[in-house]
Amino acid sequence: MRFLFLLPLCAALFLLPGPCSCVGRPAEPFPNPQRDLEQCGLVQPAWICDPDHVLSSVTEREKVQHILNDIYENVQVECPDGSKKGFQVGVALVEKMMIGWADVEDMASKYASKIGRQWGVGHAGCDNEVMFFMSLRDRVVHIKTARQAAMRVSDYDIDGIIESMKPSLRAGKYDKAVQGGLILLKRELQKPPRQPVDISFVFSAWVVPIFVVVMVLVCGGGGGGAG
Repeated sequence: MRFLFLLPLCAALFLLPGPCSCVGRPAEPFPNPQRDLEQCGLVQPAWICDPDHVLSSVTEREKVQHILNDIYENVQVECPDGSKKGFQVGVALVEKMMIGWADVEDMASKYASKIGRQWGVGHAGCDNEVMFFMSLRDRVVHIKTARQAAMRVSDYDIDGIIESMKPSLRAGKYDKAVQGGLILLKRELQKPPRQPVDISFVFSAWVVPIFVVVMVLVCGGGGGGAG
């Protein structure tokens, strides 16, 4: 799920942090916050990488990591093997993607997927990963959820999370926008998982009564005509 946040051109030029790169940052290779600390704007390993300094300081990035730690430690899911793991959320922030003429929303989804794979977000076989990606100059936010998270956080929920970020993004308050969005994401992940709908049951529940009604009408109509 993704969302475009619009800024007036003059505001966008003044609110972007640091010098603008017209080319953009590639998805691969992307700095790894577990080892490329300086490139990610960190002083210790984390799951947020902000190579273009979208957030205002190391302190603000540490606040983000505190939220991610809170989610991992306090919002757990049962994996298929019976073990329990916390949801692992990765956050990647860039000034601009390297997209050329590609669709911005589709490219944001690809960035989130590629970066998540490079970092190894989540645990193998558990589907407990979530990637939060934002490209400032492209004005796009994308939250990608694996299966376990998608059972708790719907597309509608993600729309609401990113909609809540919109005023702060437009005001250039990126620290507040990102941290606030992640806090809301935690709240959604805490919800119990939705049970999948049994399509076969729904199909039979509708089709069988309709079939019976149609047969009654056809037979009844036929009998009346013969008389």
